Amino acid sequence: SAGCFSGSSGESLAMAAAQLQCDPVTQYEDRGRCCLKCEPGTSMKSGSSCEEPQCKECEDNEYQEKYTTATKCERQDYCDENRNFKWRTLQNKKKRIPCECKDGFHCSSELCLTCVPHRMCPPGLGARSIGNHTHDTVCEKCPEGQFSNDSSWRSVCQKWTVCGNNFHVSKEGTAESDVECGKLWVGRSVVKVFSLSPPASGAAGAEASCGS
Repeated sequence: SAGCFSGSSGESLAMAAAQLQCDPVTQYEDRGRCCLKCEPGTSMKSGSSCEEPQCKECEDNEYQEKYTTATKCERQDYCDENRNFKWRTLQNKKKRIPCECKDGFHCSSELCLTCVPHRMCPPGLGARSIGNHTHDTVCEKCPEGQFSNDSSWRSVCQKWTVCGNNFHVSKEGTAESDVECGKLWVGRSVVKVFSLSPPASGAAGAEASCGS
């Protein structure tokens, strides 16, 4: 009967829909068909066909990370040099490129809306952990035998100089200054040579006359 035919037809459509398994990464379903998405780095033009979509490459400073049906690419973040960000020179249309802080600066927060200067380690302190794009510099006091004599966010404590041969410590080192070495001056030894031979006859006579 018509009712039975209608029922069997409905079941067939339901079975067909259940058997349709599109690749969730590269395909999308449209009216019972598996259609192709556009590749990363592109967007889909309006009116594209299911089997052969028309894809357009992302413009400069745009990106698309995934296979997509979107008609527009995503915009890369604007890296404002006035907020101490580096000017972006790399172009990647398949990946978002986050802004990075200039050397000597780090993100002010997890969102990194602006960059702030690294902490400066004063003389006597060195950088235990040198700051980078995301983290500030961590300073530490220079231990015994090491020093730091400048203010810097990246200088570490240096070992004192070891005075070598023929040098002595003329000034002790501190946490803020290095050891100073002076040259050892060795004086010449004056050696008297005594003669063990008897004196000359003339000398003996002169000595005798002096004694008389």
